[in-house]
Amino acid sequence: MRLWMISTCILFVSISLMTGCGDNGLITLEKPSSYTLSKGDKVYAVDMPSGEGTKWTYVGGETSFNLMVRGTYLVNGLTCRVLENDSDIPTDYLSANGKYLTRNGQFLNIPISIKRTYFYKDVDGYYEMAFDIELPELGINLFHQVLYPKRLIWKFPFGVGDEWEVFNKENFPEFRLVRRVTSYGEPVEVPGGGKREAYLIEEFMASYGEELSKEPVGRYWFVPGIGVVRYEFLDRSGNWVKYKLSGIFIPPTP
Repeated sequence: MRLWMISTCILFVSISLMTGCGDNGLITLEKPSSYTLSKGDKVYAVDMPSGEGTKWTYVGGETSFNLMVRGTYLVNGLTCRVLENDSDIPTDYLSANGKYLTRNGQFLNIPISIKRTYFYKDVDGYYEMAFDIELPELGINLFHQVLYPKRLIWKFPFGVGDEWEVFNKENFPEFRLVRRVTSYGEPVEVPGGGKREAYLIEEFMASYGEELSKEPVGRYWFVPGIGVVRYEFLDRSGNWVKYKLSGIFIPPTP
């Protein structure tokens, strides 16, 4: 089965390639209650760090990885920031379930680690525009694909009861992913010690034109000013994969 999956990956990716598709910035949280929401208990774009050099470190079991904002890149004429991921395994629901790479409208449907995503953020949302994969063991040093349509990862402002469509693949096989803000106030541990109240955002999916799943396939605990401090998602085997934030670096403002 593993050989079949690898062969399938080589075939799909090969065809796609041919057809073109300093410490003073470390959050120590000396005053855990110093960050308070304004503008009516909503999370705005400014509440999510995304500047050059921002870095998050996540751990789960024996696995750890870093996400870092580094550089910019033009995608369809739009200047996007580059979010690098140094993990060699999938780290979210979409990548773990093969919902990134497509060929002729079909998802590849095998787990693939995403090395870079290209995003931009404005007052209305955080949008993912493109991604890179690297599969050196298969002779693929770099594969870049633009997402169409772009994916709305975070919609601003958001509060309890809000939901948004991350993306909707309308052609066969249909697939839809929705995020919903289900609660606020659960204390979660944050890097540097202490706890903060978090928003719980859950992901629900639908395939083949069916209704959204009644149970979530992913959960994210979001703390304003930090980002996602804890999350979990279902992999292809139906197991929950869990990560928590162990460190964050936000470069000091000049």
